[in-house]
Amino acid sequence: MEHRCERCDALFKGPSWKIAKARHDARKNPCDRPKGVKYIKEAKPVPDVFRHRLGSVDVTNLKPPLQGRMTQVVPELLRQVFARDQNVCIVWPNIHKEELIVFLAQDADKGLRRANLDELTLLVVTMAHQEIFPTLKEWPRYAEFKDWLWRTTLEDMENDRWTGDMSKKCEYYQSIRTFLKDFFGRYPGKRRAYRNLHIAAGYYDPQEISSGILDSESVLENDS
Repeated sequence: MEHRCERCDALFKGPSWKIAKARHDARKNPCDRPKGVKYIKEAKPVPDVFRHRLGSVDVTNLKPPLQGRMTQVVPELLRQVFARDQNVCIVWPNIHKEELIVFLAQDADKGLRRANLDELTLLVVTMAHQEIFPTLKEWPRYAEFKDWLWRTTLEDMENDRWTGDMSKKCEYYQSIRTFLKDFFGRYPGKRRAYRNLHIAAGYYDPQEISSGILDSESVLENDS
């Protein structure tokens, strides 16, 4: 037996036809909408999710682990940073596409950039070096972590800016990449990327990393 809409004759198939019909009947724009009635298209407001840019997130009062593997130190610190609502600066609109949206510059209209997971990893590595590492000097494991980071990446924590040519296969890079994929892509329950859906145009150029995009206003001039 066929199940159809009595108004537009739409066919509903399968064992879940009742659910499909209920959704059809509950549409904001009914199937028998008169020609003179305008189609209702509700504008989805852009949620206020980008409160901080990536280079100016709040990194105060972080608690680095007192034990455990060195590969988990920065992921744990990043988890604390990005778990703060005021630090929302990255969203993953579609988990099936390896493309995220990052707020990099001051202007929310011009500072949004699309980045794949590898590009985001490089940006976060840079942010960690510039913003997080300087806060760790009183940490009891600072010297141990500094030595491990140098042996793993040839990155000196006490330089003003990260300049190392890091291999994508090294433990440090992979630990951060895995964290970002887990945190933004497989968030428990309703994932953050879905709740904070933000559609924006833009293109991220990896070459901008070396030009100091995280702490430079030049990006605004380039986008103007």
